[in-house]
Order: sequence, then C-alpha cells, then structure tokens
Amino acid sequence: MIKRMSRRFLLIPALMGVISVMLGYYTDQSAVILVFALVGAVSAFMLRHDIHERNTFVAAFAVCMIIFMMIKGSEGTMIPEFGREYTAEAEVISVERSLSGRSTVCIRTAEFGLLEYTVFDENGGLPIPGSVQKIRCILFAPERPHNPGEYDREAYLRRKGIKYSVRILATEEIMPSSQLMRNMASVEALMFGLRSRVTDLFGEDNAAAAAIFLGDTSLIDKDTSSIFRRMGCSHLLAVSGTHFSGFLAIPAMTGANKKNGIRYKFVFVLFCLLLGLFTGWSPSVTRAAIMSSCACCMKDPVSGMSLASLIMILADPRSVLSPGFLMSFGSCIGILVLSDRIREKLAGAGLNKSAASALSALFSAQTGMLPFNLMIDMRYGVITIAVQLVASLIAQTACVFFLPSVLLSLILGEPFIYPAKVMIRILQMFLETSTRFYTGIGLSGLASFAVLALVLYIVIPKSGLRDLMRLISLVICAVTIGMMISDVIMPVRAQIMFIDVGQGDSCLILSGGKSVLIDGGTYEAGRDHVAPVLDHLGIDVVDIAVATHLDEDHLGGIRYLMECDRVSETLTPCPKAEMHAVAAGDRIELSEDTVIRMIYPEADMPHDGENEDSLVCLIESSDTEILMTGDIGAETEQLLLEQGIIDDIDILKIAHHGSSYSTCGAFLDVCTPEYAVISVGRHNDYGHPAPDTIKRLEARNIEIYTTAECGAVTIEVRDKGFNIKVYEPTDM
Repeated sequence: MIKRMSRRFLLIPALMGVISVMLGYYTDQSAVILVFALVGAVSAFMLRHDIHERNTFVAAFAVCMIIFMMIKGSEGTMIPEFGREYTAEAEVISVERSLSGRSTVCIRTAEFGLLEYTVFDENGGLPIPGSVQKIRCILFAPERPHNPGEYDREAYLRRKGIKYSVRILATEEIMPSSQLMRNMASVEALMFGLRSRVTDLFGEDNAAAAAIFLGDTSLIDKDTSSIFRRMGCSHLLAVSGTHFSGFLAIPAMTGANKKNGIRYKFVFVLFCLLLGLFTGWSPSVTRAAIMSSCACCMKDPVSGMSLASLIMILADPRSVLSPGFLMSFGSCIGILVLSDRIREKLAGAGLNKSAASALSALFSAQTGMLPFNLMIDMRYGVITIAVQLVASLIAQTACVFFLPSVLLSLILGEPFIYPAKVMIRILQMFLETSTRFYTGIGLSGLASFAVLALVLYIVIPKSGLRDLMRLISLVICAVTIGMMISDVIMPVRAQIMFIDVGQGDSCLILSGGKSVLIDGGTYEAGRDHVAPVLDHLGIDVVDIAVATHLDEDHLGGIRYLMECDRVSETLTPCPKAEMHAVAAGDRIELSEDTVIRMIYPEADMPHDGENEDSLVCLIESSDTEILMTGDIGAETEQLLLEQGIIDDIDILKIAHHGSSYSTCGAFLDVCTPEYAVISVGRHNDYGHPAPDTIKRLEARNIEIYTTAECGAVTIEVRDKGFNIKVYEPTDM
C-alpha cells in the first residue's frame, strides 16, 4: 500500500495539516483549522473530475478535521483566577523522566485543558499514564523572558497547548491506569535504570553524554549550554537526524547491503524502535526515529518526509510548532534540494566520493536550518558555520562509537567506553576552543533572510525555484539597503541596555565595536540574565566591566563572567584581586562619539565598598547624557551638588533601586532629567521603588521606566536625540 502512495497524495495532506496548526496557533483560534479543512473539502468537490486529486483533498480534509477535534478537545472550559486554589480531576497523559531526578508530568483537565508539572521522586513513585488523579493546585500566568536571549517558558508551554503554569499542592490517584499502561511503565522504568547505568560509565563526562546520546539535558550546566548555544550547536544536545545517522551505521552494515530490501527495512525500523525505547522517547528522539524510519521505507524522499510529518501531526498536532520540528524538516529539505549539487561541486574540486557525500549532506542540512537559527539567534558568522559543520561531524562520529562502546563496556568492562568518551571530550574541547575565536555577527531579520535567499540562489540549479530565490533576495536586499542607508543617515552611535537582573543593577554599553558592562547583578543573575544577553548579541568577551561598588547585587554577576573568562578587564573604585582601580577623572572611550566619564569618588578618598562609595559616572554619546549613580544615597548626592559637578542631563539611572533615601528633590532639580530608569526586582522585600521616590519623579514630570515592569530597557543614541525601547519577547 505504501508503495502505491504517490508523492502528491502524501504531500498535500501533510502541508495542509502543518498550515492548519500554524494558523490555529498564530490566530489563537481552533475554528480557523475548521475553516481551512472546509477549503480542502471544497477543493475536492471542484476537482471531482480527477479522482486522484479528489482523494488527495479528501485526505487533507480528514487530517485537518482530526487536528481540529484533537486541539478542541484539549482546550479547557474555564478561565482561572490566578493565585486561587482549585480542585479538579486530571488524566495523566505522559510522564517524562530525566536523569537529574526531575520528571515532567503532563495532565489533562476538563476545566483548564492541558497542564504540566514537575515531580522530584527518588523512589520511583511516579504517576502512570492513563491514571486519573484528584489534584489541588494554584494556577498562574507563565513567565515570559525579560531580556533578549532568555528562555521563554510562556511560548514553550503555548506551543504544547498549555495556557497556564501550575503549582501542585496535593495529588491523589482516584482511578488506576490499565494493565497495559502499567506494563509499559514498568518497561520504561527498566529502560530508565539502564540509561542511568550507561551514563555512569562516562564518569565526569556523563552530563554531555546524556545530552548528546540520549537527548537528556537535565544534567548539563548552564556554562556548557552557553558554549553550545554561542556556537549555534544547541541542536547537538538533543538527539536528531545527525545522531541517528551515526547510531544507524550498525543496521546499515547489515541487511546484506540491500537497502531497498525488506530485510534491511525491517532491521532499520526495528533498530529505530529499540533506540527510541532505550532513550525514553523524548520529543527529539521520537521525531528522529519517525523521520528515519519513513525515509527508509519510502522510495520517494518527499513522500517519506510527508508521511513522517503526518504521523507526528496525528499523534500530536502541536508537535509541528516546536523549533526542533521546523529545524529537522528544514535540514531534510536542505539535503533534498541542495545536496546533489553541492556534492557535484565538491567532487569537481577534487574530493573523493565519500568525503563529498558526507560534507554535502552536512552543509545542506546546515543551510536548511539556517532560517530557524537566524530567527532564534539573529546572528551568524563564517566561523560559526565552519564550527557547526565540524561539530556535527564529530557528534556523528561519536554516535557511531556509542552503541558498540556501551555494549562492550556492559559485557567486558568500563575501558571499552573510551572511544565514545574520547569523542565527547573532543567535541567539548573543540567548542570551548572555538568560543575563544568567536566572531559571530548580529544580523537584522531582513538581512538574515537575504543571506539565506542568496545562499539558496547560489547552490540551487537553474529552475523556477532559483528564479524565485533571486527575486526574493533582490526584494529583501533592496529593503535592507534602504534600511542601511537610513542607518547611515541617522546611525546608532551607542546602545545602552539596562538589563533586568531582578533586585540589582546591570547596564551594557555598546559603541564603536566595544562593550562596557557597568555592574552585573548577583552571581546567579550574571549566569541567568547577563550571560544570555551577551550570547544573544554575539559578545563572547566584555571589553571592560565596571563594578560601581562591592555589594553582591552589583559585583556578583561580574564575578561569574570573570570565572568564565568573559571579561577582559575589571574596574572598581574599591579594587580587589584581579581588579583595577578607577576614580574621578578617569575616562573610558568606546568611540569618537561615546565616552564614559568618572566623576566620583576621588582617588584619595577612603573606600570600603559600601553604597556611599559607589562609582558615579556620566555616559556621553553625541548630545545625550546618562548619569549612572550606583547605590549612592542623599548624603553623596548632596556632596556632588556642593562640588558643582552635576549638571543638566537627559536620563538618570535612579540610585539604589529607587530607595526613599536616594534621589532627593534638590538633586533632581539640578540634573533635571527627562527620563529615569530604575533597576529593581519584582515583589522585592525592600519595597523598592519607594512611593516617595516615585512621587518626587512624577512631580517633576520625569518619565519613569522600571526593569520590573518593562524588562530590559534599551536606549539607542543617534546624532540627533535618542529613543527608548522596552523588551518585547517574540514566540520564536
């Protein structure tokens, strides 16, 4: 039956299924899916003269209807009041274990639809899919990122059809699952124990091994994750087609070398199933197993991709919304469209057949994933492309060694794990070394797609598709050039970003290709907030970090960056080890247009690193002046007024997170800012910003921006004036 399926019969239902899910997601209305399905039905009626085309659209209509019913059936009937306690019955849909001991349980309730919560259980007392629980819970809005580059949990949950975050207060099983589901849970528990034993074989490299070989990133620390992310290799930490191509080298060597034979296909699919069972059927593993199996069983690559997408859509319609799905199919399309031509060019350049085939597949896959990398990171560079190709090849080789190494180690002893272990270390060392020479560049969205269209135009053979790529690239390039001309006429001289680090301070200044970080929040904030911003902007090492004083909520994040070798030089008025002194009269020149001038404290003043000793500096860029005040109080403000070194400014960074003991009226009357930025944490224990401080600012018609409300606040300085932007996360 599969052999008789034509390319068109599979392709149109798959495309309509994907498009209907996308429409329903971005319009937030499942009814749109129903309308789209009706379009397919009408098309079938209009094409009734051709029974093949009619059946194709009937199948597409059926797919869209199934998607509609599945999505509609998972939606809740109530809009909850956040913070209130609720009791409901919930069916356990799935349980995803992780090696860190943290398991994710997905449940479905009639009132609130799908929900997801975390269980930490060392005794194996996890719920079983199919069982029904009585839960007591509190619902609240999912957290959105407050700085560019941060993890967007709200978008992640929304892509899974989950509208609310939940805190479970108590659970009670009121209906057990079926015997079949309990047996399957027992098998999964057995496989989980085997996965734990296998990862233990890798010793100190167990975290990387678990991520790369099993798709379990729960053991990966944020520093390692940052290195993979900065080089555009995050996909290597989730099992994908790259990994499966290495894993499946074993069945490829069986089957009597008859890749079109039934024996080969049976062994191949069985091997995929066993791999999925062993690795726990994580979303990335499931996707790779289905795509690999369909590609093996279908003669036509397009039909193979279409069948794989249909299986995933009908199993879970929202799976197509994940970046992993888009990147996987993007890489497959890249290989399908580009690999033959690239292989011919490489062979013509003198490479042997095997090397040309391997490199063409890798380069084609990376090109296919390029638009999604650009949408997620908005940065790319020549070095990152080369690093991704080499890293993918190393990961693929490691996967070739993985299964033989594990089997021999379990039977004969741990020394046999070393081939796979060595490849893991080589991959990590390669990426760690590469980050030291990182030269990724930031690209605007339009420029990113212009690069993609240009790459496709170069590698695609002469065809209507190539002409279309040429047209698209010309249009996008024209718009991009127009924007570039606008930037030349009114260039951004400096970018000043007040990073939301919670209850702390951090400000990143960029100008002339240089970077200065004034404070970094707490140590945890440096790891969780500042580092992702730097990664997003393609800044591997900050040129100068300035700690205004030694409080943890200012210095801690800088300490974290220093430990990660991401700071070239650190300055502070109260120098400690590995820090240099800075005082009034010193200057930091970022460019001809932008300078940071230190105005307090004097070098000969005694310093103990407390609030009143905070460094006060003035950022001067074109005609814009921004006064940075650290945590000084009214005492130091009065001293600055007496010395006569404070003058009219444009923007004031409010001292001490808006404390009532800072930002006195006399100080505001002299510096007369138009705008004020307050770096402050949400629901902090200090009552910051103080109502009295806000009243003083409002009484003088000063426009206020707080990181607690706005997230990251960015100031773009141009030749004539500046504009202020607050961070607005996207769904990607």
